[in-house]
Amino acid sequence: MDRKRSLSSVFAIVAVALAAGQFVQAEATADAADVTALPEAPAPQLARAEVPPSPPAAVAPVVKDPDPVLLPAAATLPETAAATPAQPESVAPDCPVHLDLVPQDGAMLGVTLVAPCHAEERVTLSHAGLTVTARTTATGSLFTALPALDMAGEVDVTFADKSREEAMMPMPELQDMQRFVVQWSGEDRFALNAFRDGATYGEAGHLTAQPLAMLDGITEAGAAVVALGDATVPLPLLAEVYTLPATGKVELSVEAQVTAQTCGRELLGEMLDSRDGKVRVQDLSMAMPGCDALGDFIVLNNPRGDLTLASSE
Repeated sequence: MDRKRSLSSVFAIVAVALAAGQFVQAEATADAADVTALPEAPAPQLARAEVPPSPPAAVAPVVKDPDPVLLPAAATLPETAAATPAQPESVAPDCPVHLDLVPQDGAMLGVTLVAPCHAEERVTLSHAGLTVTARTTATGSLFTALPALDMAGEVDVTFADKSREEAMMPMPELQDMQRFVVQWSGEDRFALNAFRDGATYGEAGHLTAQPLAMLDGITEAGAAVVALGDATVPLPLLAEVYTLPATGKVELSVEAQVTAQTCGRELLGEMLDSRDGKVRVQDLSMAMPGCDALGDFIVLNNPRGDLTLASSE
């Protein structure tokens, strides 16, 4: 019994000791947990105190792929200026126009036009009431000639944009010549005939118009009827001119053929008569018959004197 009691006492003491040890270990563990958790509470306060928040200006550089629309205008202006340099104002091209006149044999005015900004363009040449069209070359040049009608020798060139250039070349030799001109526009076509030495239609002395380019100069008065003007330009202005000595006489006629373009309407033109360097202008009109008369001609005889009309088939 004593031995059992003593063993029981020993077990009891050991059990109490174990229980007490577990209790102490549990409290120690709890205390350790409490001690470990304590620094976590003030940590944010210390971080906030020791590391102040970044100012708003420092946030912008760390933004990735910013939207250009949201950036301040001051930030984008230098980049725009650098990417697109200022362009100089457009400058009008330097396009001088030169018009030169040179006297030629037979009281002709040689015309030289240089207009680089008027290449392949319709131009009009005007002199003492005579007006014809021409076309400049691919370089804006024109080389032609006009029969002088007055002694002042002034020539005007008008371009498509209505700008003009003029020049003057006195032609005193015109006092030894007289000239007759028929001019018209478009399809109102007239033809000037000259009859030398009593010739009639189709004979050797019958002269009709030849283009100026086909004539190797005009040195002899009365030698040819000259056709002027470029018929290939829009709204062409055309003319035919006959020259004769100051005291010479010749029979002239102006005719118009009845065609599908001229039948049944009135043709309009002008006649210029140059004598002693002075020009007289007279209107010209012809009432054309109906289209059943295709191929016929309406003829105006003696246009420099009393005007008479005749019809010829």
